[in-house]
Amino acid sequence: VTKVVNAPVGMGFVFAGDSLKARILRPVALLALKRLLNPSGSKVVFENDDDLREMVRIGAVRRDAAVLIRGAGVDIERYAPAPEPTGVPVVLFAARLIWEKGVGVFVNAARILRAQGVEARFLVAGGVDHESSSAVPESQLRDWEAEGTITWLGARRDMARVIADCNLFCLPTHYREGLPKVLLEAMACGRACVATDAPGCREAITDGDNGLLVPVRDADALARAL
Repeated sequence: VTKVVNAPVGMGFVFAGDSLKARILRPVALLALKRLLNPSGSKVVFENDDDLREMVRIGAVRRDAAVLIRGAGVDIERYAPAPEPTGVPVVLFAARLIWEKGVGVFVNAARILRAQGVEARFLVAGGVDHESSSAVPESQLRDWEAEGTITWLGARRDMARVIADCNLFCLPTHYREGLPKVLLEAMACGRACVATDAPGCREAITDGDNGLLVPVRDADALARAL
């Protein structure tokens, strides 16, 4: 093999997590990236400029071998603009249910708004992740439902319909995203988004234009933006 294309879609849990496991794996992953990501005759495709610049900075990728392609896009016939639902506003979070995706911050923001008397429904779409050590337990999701903070929709395959049934999409992730496809899907459906000012999200959202960006892990700022 003389020509290779490597395409990391985000830097993931190892570079976003603050657990002991993530901190131990990080230097090992960096060493592996420097050795394997950009061998002779290869190109490396990134989904956001933050990851591209960081990998060039640490010497894992040669600048002339780095290519930026902002995601794979979405099917705009399936994800098409739809009228917003009327009545009580609906805020949707949809992602892998791991802590780094910010579901805990989403729940805390919902609690803040509820305490302030803001009337809204907060939906969480996603199945229990049985493979990740950072998975949100089903018992926790059930507890949040029981306290009346969220409605858990579980795993859904009809995301175009789920997004159409919301007024606002929210992804307060601190995971090292590539380019979150779900943000593109939500915007293709004509929904404004609130997300974190983090790699990947910054590629999709222009703050104050098609959505708002908030600091990571800041439930107060997220509540204000929502």
